[in-house]
Amino acid sequence: MDIRVLLIDGLNVLRRVYEAQPDKGSPASSNHSVDGSLGMTHKIRSVVEPTHLLWVFDGEPPTWRHKLYPQYKANRPPTPQGVKDAATSLGPALSQAGMAHLSVANIEADDTIATIVRKLDAQDIDTVIASTDQGYCQLLKNRIRLYNHVKREFRNGQWVKEHLHVPAKLYTALIALAGSASDNIPGMPGIGVKTAATLLTKYGSIDAILSASEELPAKTRDSLLLHGSELGRYLKLVTLRDDIQMTLNLKEMRLRI
Repeated sequence: MDIRVLLIDGLNVLRRVYEAQPDKGSPASSNHSVDGSLGMTHKIRSVVEPTHLLWVFDGEPPTWRHKLYPQYKANRPPTPQGVKDAATSLGPALSQAGMAHLSVANIEADDTIATIVRKLDAQDIDTVIASTDQGYCQLLKNRIRLYNHVKREFRNGQWVKEHLHVPAKLYTALIALAGSASDNIPGMPGIGVKTAATLLTKYGSIDAILSASEELPAKTRDSLLLHGSELGRYLKLVTLRDDIQMTLNLKEMRLRI
């Protein structure tokens, strides 16, 4: 039988379920969010039809990104207590429902998922990541897809090319140049996604763009000359690590219910 693995970005799904609760913030909202997350899982499973499933959660901060760049995600409000309470209760509920879950200390779910994806891709296993986080676009390949559970649509390398105008392999370079408001990564002043995509399409890499700075329009050239020294750090921040140490095997992720 063919294997298909579903990796669920835990806090991403839980947070959106929580925000949709009509009693958000009430004492009962965390329990309702747990129930809603289980219901959302059922909906995702009905679309993806996985044989194996794993919920992946963030480890407690600080992560290596906070150490590299203290302003990382500093613009975000604190996680609501209701979400924290729901996350605590969700683990046992998942286990009871026959679904595996995992978090790695001080590591974001994105990096944990990227590490698992690398291992699955090496085995040519069909894999779907359930999340609205666009950062996973950098992982997309023939057998690696992203499922946006809010818009209910699959995304692959072709989607990245059509919507962001660069191949998936250049996604990180695109965001390093253009920045990410959600992660508080400023990018290069005056260079948005459209300009970054145009530059990457023409030159193929950040290094090549910097080498050709004299050919660029004055505003773009000046921005790179003044702030280009930060590009290496921004690129590292937006690139998902796939070397996280963890103990996990397919047998643990096998769905039995």
